[in-house]
Amino acid sequence: MENLSGEKVDQARDYLSLFDKDGDSTISIDDIPSILRALGEQFTEAEMSVLVSKVKTESGYISFDEFLTFYNNCTRPVDPYRDVQLAFSELDRHKTGKISAKVLRHFLVNLGEQLTDEDVDTIFANIDVSDDGEIEYRQIIDLFSSF
Repeated sequence: MENLSGEKVDQARDYLSLFDKDGDSTISIDDIPSILRALGEQFTEAEMSVLVSKVKTESGYISFDEFLTFYNNCTRPVDPYRDVQLAFSELDRHKTGKISAKVLRHFLVNLGEQLTDEDVDTIFANIDVSDDGEIEYRQIIDLFSSF
């Protein structure tokens, strides 16, 4: 289970037991979206439909082990910068993958673990700022992940 930590496997087993209505160590495939959401997975409805459609069963039920294999295959590898990506995407009002250098500087200097202007200048020296003052935030994530 390369995409699942031991903690995630234990958590999945706990949720699966809640959905195992008759104690036979199986769950209905109709419960898969609820279980995935309870486990913190964030799939769109379309993605969820595609995932569930890949589950092959004649009875409409799968075992815990089958679910864990399914869960491992449908989860994304753990990305330590996912929260950072989500934070940047909240600032990306037009969903272009870019944010204003001015807005980024403001956030870095004034919020959270505040950086000095010199620290921000060092970051900006290592990334490309477009002529219109925009930064592809993937550059920043890549920069930080290289440390």
